Amino acid sequence: MKEIEWLCQLWGGGGRPLLPVRDGQMPRRYARLLESELVDYVASGIPVATPFRVRQESTWDTPVVLIASGEDLDRWTRPVEVVELADDDPWQPAYAAVLGRLPAAIDQHALDRFFLRKDLTFEELFPVRRVHTEGSLQDLLIRLESNDHVKPRQLSNMNLAAGMEPDRGFMARSPIIPPRFPVRRAAGPNIIVALSPGSVEDVVLLWNLRAAHGDKRVLPIGIPVAELTDQALEELSQPGRATMFGWSGGKCHVTSSSLRHDELVALTARAHGVVVASEEELLTFGSAPGRPGSQVAMWSAGRARLTVSDEDRKTLAPLQQDGACGADVLVDVTVHDRLLPADGMMRGATYAATFRAGAAQADVLRMRRVDPISVAWPPSWTAVAATVHSRGLVAKPSNPGLAAVALLEALGGIEQVWWLSHAPLIDLLYRLGERSGMSWWKKRWATVHKELRELGVDDEKLERAAEELGRDDPAIAPSGEGRDLPLDEFRKALGGKQDAAENWVTWAEQRHLLVRGVQVSCPECNGKSWLPMASLPPPVGCTGCGREIRQPYGAGELKFTYRLGEPLRRVLENDCLGHLIALRWLTELFEGWDLVGVHPGVTFIDPKIGEDVGEADVLLLFANGDLVPVEVKRRVAGADASNATKMDTLADALQAPWDLLAVTQPGRECTGLMEQARGLPQRPRLLLTNDQLHEDYPIWELGKNPFAVGASRDRQADVEREAAFVKAVSKGLLEQPRDRVSPTLLDPSLK
Repeated sequence: MKEIEWLCQLWGGGGRPLLPVRDGQMPRRYARLLESELVDYVASGIPVATPFRVRQESTWDTPVVLIASGEDLDRWTRPVEVVELADDDPWQPAYAAVLGRLPAAIDQHALDRFFLRKDLTFEELFPVRRVHTEGSLQDLLIRLESNDHVKPRQLSNMNLAAGMEPDRGFMARSPIIPPRFPVRRAAGPNIIVALSPGSVEDVVLLWNLRAAHGDKRVLPIGIPVAELTDQALEELSQPGRATMFGWSGGKCHVTSSSLRHDELVALTARAHGVVVASEEELLTFGSAPGRPGSQVAMWSAGRARLTVSDEDRKTLAPLQQDGACGADVLVDVTVHDRLLPADGMMRGATYAATFRAGAAQADVLRMRRVDPISVAWPPSWTAVAATVHSRGLVAKPSNPGLAAVALLEALGGIEQVWWLSHAPLIDLLYRLGERSGMSWWKKRWATVHKELRELGVDDEKLERAAEELGRDDPAIAPSGEGRDLPLDEFRKALGGKQDAAENWVTWAEQRHLLVRGVQVSCPECNGKSWLPMASLPPPVGCTGCGREIRQPYGAGELKFTYRLGEPLRRVLENDCLGHLIALRWLTELFEGWDLVGVHPGVTFIDPKIGEDVGEADVLLLFANGDLVPVEVKRRVAGADASNATKMDTLADALQAPWDLLAVTQPGRECTGLMEQARGLPQRPRLLLTNDQLHEDYPIWELGKNPFAVGASRDRQADVEREAAFVKAVSKGLLEQPRDRVSPTLLDPSLK
């Protein structure tokens, strides 16, 4: 009760969490919140073990009377109501945690630290009304539903926004991907804490839930166990008291620190529509009380300078006066399209850039002046490496990942990968990059296959062995070698459309995916060589004999051919084109799902043994710190039991809530792939094939599974999709910013 009185006298104290500590230890559920939520430090004179990078220090508490001194007394239209109950009233803890408390006099320590008058009273700054009552649910509800008075908790948060909003988009638990904090999202603020007599943990839980969800609603609320009746639960479940939100949010959830789950079930067995939940499922610290705002910032080398508004300056003015220096006022910065993971490792140091709970921090008050605020932002790879490090692993980009990133830079953005998502074009690119002799290699395989079949070897075993031994794997030529093909080959791959071939080749050439050149012959040694455009002007040297070719070109026009540019060649050499196609699809699907980012090709090393744990072809990182590995296979034959074991090992090491297997073949060709799928309540393993990966814009439709794999899509459907791709290329849409609506608006025929 004394601690609650103290917090209600501090600016922002109504949103400050309390920690239940016994013998220097706190419950593990609180330690997890300290790691992942927006906690600056633990301020306590009690020795307690805190998690990694959660420091303990003395806090410079700002008394709320200092802020109130900046307001004129005649502007207070409502008095602060302090409700006092007898010490033996069983409702006293509930009233204190829900409404707050104020002592008769201002804490002397606060007056001394900020050099305030020793005889200063609350009544000099704002009207105070003290009432004595006997506690009851009806009386508490009347006070919570009335807006005629200011509660002490609300007073502490004056001029600050406090409390979370319920998830307005809540629909129910996802049957596909395990939801994060499903019970907490379903409950929202509709929480009832059963208070056992003398239980400090129950009062702390109620205070923290009220701090997290705010003081503008009836719930969260606490009820003494003896008063937890069916009638009480029914009254609290009424809409208006319970908050209705989303499609299915609104049920009251009953919890307690002191009572077991079965005891709560017995107490609420006859109450309709009430859910029993553990405190661990519901507990959160929420967001700190603050003054939300937004502004445009210019970033340079990961830094930006933000300004403080005039209204904020007015609020902070009392803290800039003599004697007020040292007050703790921080700004928490988030960037709407550049999220950071709320991971324990993403916590900065005192003298460097500071990060907590997915936000960057900076001091607002410096030398008692409100200056522009300098904020630093970490590179995206730092967020990945830090989150992986919290699992005890080290992350480094793999060779395929480096090649994929280089191609993304050449393309200019992830969305541009869509213009490579065309099966005939992909086949042509692999053929363009093959070493000379690949045709001989495959013919030799066919001859051996025939000979072994005549010796009685089973066809199925032969085919399986051929696939496992790499008969169909591409053998990409090294830099400077490889095939060159004329424009006509691209025209054939793009449905015979000349304008589509010209548009696509021009687009690819501008991004260095293709290099245009010409074949020349040496009249001296009859050697042939291929020259890129930049090397065409004479004199031309022969790569075979070194002599100068005086007339390298005939009287007719040059016949240009195309070779792979180095960014695309490296991607094909590392066989990671499928990684990029999967990355593009997943990025667009999870847009707006708190996705921090997607990275191609990450290797994970266990530093204790110095060995690789595994490699993710694509790695997804979400704002809550979840890591999801994706495995991409060119052929379904590679998705065997051995690969499944490797995926499980990596998912275990990353503590992944789910993982994903993608195969760059049509679903109808992926026989046996469904055997790899897993669903809840196990760790889900989701599947993708070209049926999904070659979609224009993936959308997670209501009631549908975007990861559903089957043989229902026939070849004709693929032909129609390929034709739509060619039509878009023919229209020259490659050079336009990709979005979901412009093709339809600009050209209805593309719908």
